[in-house]
Amino acid sequence: MTIAKVIIDIPTRQINKTFDYLVPDKFAHILESGMRVIVPFGPRKIMGFVVGQSEHTQYDIRKMKEILEVLDFVPVLTKELLELGKWLAADTLSFYITAYQAMLPQVLKAQYKKELSRQTDDSLGKELDTLFCRQGSDRI
Repeated sequence: MTIAKVIIDIPTRQINKTFDYLVPDKFAHILESGMRVIVPFGPRKIMGFVVGQSEHTQYDIRKMKEILEVLDFVPVLTKELLELGKWLAADTLSFYITAYQAMLPQVLKAQYKKELSRQTDDSLGKELDTLFCRQGSDRI
């Protein structure tokens, strides 16, 4: 199984490194370095950049988590931009994620929002009906 090396979107010194995630079969043929992905990180889901792939990892593959979602059809960071970001972070003593995000166009720096749309008029149960108390969609 393929392992993706991911820089996650948390700019802190303790997390300024790559994390290994399993690449699910459904993403194996499309995932490339430079793409943005959604990965589980502790109790939350977070965006990250794939900076490499490998067939090997130093961690127990049975305990590794999978990439949840690929956000791009084509890489937003080219091989050259990934190398430049790595150099920039080392030269300026900044975080990898900060260097990579500085290279993105403003339109790709979207805020994380969930939008739920009700697709049926059938009863969804008490809890979900309460969530969709208004017509259309609700933002959380």
